[in-house]
This record gives sequence, structure tokens and C-alpha cells, in this order.
Amino acid sequence: MRRAAVIVLDACGVGALPDADAYEGDAGSNTLGHLAERVGGLDLPELQRLGLGSILPLRGVPPASEPVLHGRLAPLGPGKESTTGHWELMGVVPSDPLPTYPNGFPPEVIDMLERATNNRFCCNLPYSGTEVLEAFGERHLETGDLILYTSTCWTSPGCTRCARRLAR
Repeated sequence: MRRAAVIVLDACGVGALPDADAYEGDAGSNTLGHLAERVGGLDLPELQRLGLGSILPLRGVPPASEPVLHGRLAPLGPGKESTTGHWELMGVVPSDPLPTYPNGFPPEVIDMLERATNNRFCCNLPYSGTEVLEAFGERHLETGDLILYTSTCWTSPGCTRCARRLAR
């Protein structure tokens, strides 16, 4: 094989991994499956043809009759944040988990960023990328403060922030 195309659906999990209980809020996670159920099924003909429905039972996306090489990956190293996953896809397996910041970055990190960039930051909370713009975009435009946030998963069971979002 001379070429390969890797399609990564980041933050689009297909079921909890065996170690899900080791990470708060991950037991029972299945972002794509929960989304398909919530909207009454998905219509993804090209991804279906490639084999998306062959990875897990997925409402509206049956298994492919002749799927391409497909699979469900589990991390080789510790950690569960996207950066580790991206590194592993390219062959770099960290020996230690990268730090995560479920309550925002600590003051010493903010101070270092402000000194290094000569910028000020606002937000510093877990947010979805689109909602943080809605919440802090106007402030950024008015003050020039850069919006700094950590990622959050909007479908993890038990996430109160996510539950409020889904209830809207």
C-alpha cells in the first residue's frame, strides 16, 4: 500500500472503553450512538459505505456490505485528552498522561501565557468551541482579551454542564 487516508472523527466516540470507569463521567459514554438515538437515527451514506455502521450498532447507519478497513481505537498510553490520541495516531505514545484542566487553567499557567504572549485572556473555563464564542465573543471584541478555554464533552453521562445543554 502506497497511501492511506485516515479519517478521524474527533470527540465522536463509539462506546466506552474497558477503562471508562477510571475517568469521571466516562462510564456508558457513546457519543455517536447517543446522538443517533437522540435524533431518531443518522443519514450518513458515505460513512455508512465506508463502514461506520460496521464499527458499532448505529441507528440509521447499517453495517456496510463491503467496508473499507475500519476500526475502533483504544489508547495505548495513559491519558484521554485529544492531544494524546492525535499523537498516538502518528506513532507517538506518551509514557505519562498530559495534564488536564477540568476547572480551567491554574493562575500560574495564565500568568505565564500573559507574559509570553503579551496578551490578556478571558473565560478560562471548560466550554464547547462554539458556545465559548457566544458567551465571550463580545468581550473579546470589546477588550481584545483572547478567549482561553478547555474542552468539554457535551455527551458524557453525569456532566451537569452537558446535561443543561442537552435539556435546552
